[in-house]
Amino acid sequence: MKIAIGMFCHEANSFNPNLLHKDGFVYYEGDEVLRRIHATGIFKKENADLVPLIYATALPYGIVVRDAYEFYSSHILSILEDNKDVDGVFLHLHGSMEVEGLGSGEYHLVKRIRDLLGEDVIIGIALDAHANTDYRLAPLINVMRNYRTIPHRDQDVTEKAVARHMIDCIKSNKKTMPQFVRLPYIIHPEKALSDRWPLSEIMTKLNEIEKMEGISVATLGVGMIWCDCKTLGTNVAVTPSKEEYTQKAAELAKKL
Repeated sequence: MKIAIGMFCHEANSFNPNLLHKDGFVYYEGDEVLRRIHATGIFKKENADLVPLIYATALPYGIVVRDAYEFYSSHILSILEDNKDVDGVFLHLHGSMEVEGLGSGEYHLVKRIRDLLGEDVIIGIALDAHANTDYRLAPLINVMRNYRTIPHRDQDVTEKAVARHMIDCIKSNKKTMPQFVRLPYIIHPEKALSDRWPLSEIMTKLNEIEKMEGISVATLGVGMIWCDCKTLGTNVAVTPSKEEYTQKAAELAKKL
């Protein structure tokens, strides 16, 4: 089992007039990438051959300039170009990375990866709770999960859940796809704390759904209201444990 692992994460605020440039990211390569990602341990337990991509993250700021985005994205794609035999790609993204003149940074990165590696490679993504997830992303991946705590303290849990589902897909030759629903409103981040009603009730429901037969991951993207973009909105996704439960996952996502 060969897995590529990386992180490219930023929360964009379109009302901030200052654009985010390349030097605004904390950046690491090589083994340091693996040390900084919680999913690494899950893959190592399977004796997976791990390929470090990049670790690039920045504090919330303005929209990412195109040159900076292309610099980091190209580096990821270059490493994957040399490792086309990977069985899976694990990415810790944000969900609200808006790029100058491009839109959703997450969608365009994953689209390029899928185009490069083909349909058989398993792709899993961990996302921030405040993700304005592009609806075009779900059909390109096999599992997605947002943080479930606000303030955030379950990044490790999120990464590990994604990694476990990826391993299950690779071992069992499964090709699951998250069933995604974009809602026509947004939950305001300042009003959304995961341990208070009403968000606490929704998070409890996610846990209940994940205990159902045929369901692997249920998740909620609260959204990021300070990013005035086409993908702005709250979103829900449910990933089935097997392809045969796809319809059930879709129905649960709509119900939630």
